[in-house]
Amino acid sequence: LAFQVGRGLLWALLAWPLLGSLRGGAGQRGLVLGLLFAGLMASAQLQAIDYLPAAIWPAHLVEVAVENMLFGLVVAWGLRPLPGKAPKQTEADQQLPHVHFPDSR
Repeated sequence: LAFQVGRGLLWALLAWPLLGSLRGGAGQRGLVLGLLFAGLMASAQLQAIDYLPAAIWPAHLVEVAVENMLFGLVVAWGLRPLPGKAPKQTEADQQLPHVHFPDSR
C-alpha cells in the first residue's frame, strides 16, 4: 500500500507542471490530464505479455485505461487553483494559444 501511495504522489508531482501550463477550466484540464495518463499507461499494455492470457488482455487494457483516466481527473481536481487564487486572465489571453519560453539568461 505504501508503494501505491508513493507512486500516486509521484504521478501527481509529475502532473503539477503540466496542469500549470494548461489553459481552460478545471474540467478541460482534467480531461487532458486524464487522457494523457490513460494513454501513457494503457499503451504499455499493447505489448505482448506471456503471463496474461489472450482472453483477459482486452479487459485489462480497458481497466487500466479507465482507472488512469479517473486518476488523472482526480489529480487535476486536487491540484486545481483555489477560488480567488487563480491569476486573472484577459479576454485576449483566452483567445490566443499559450506558449511559454523559459528565460535564457
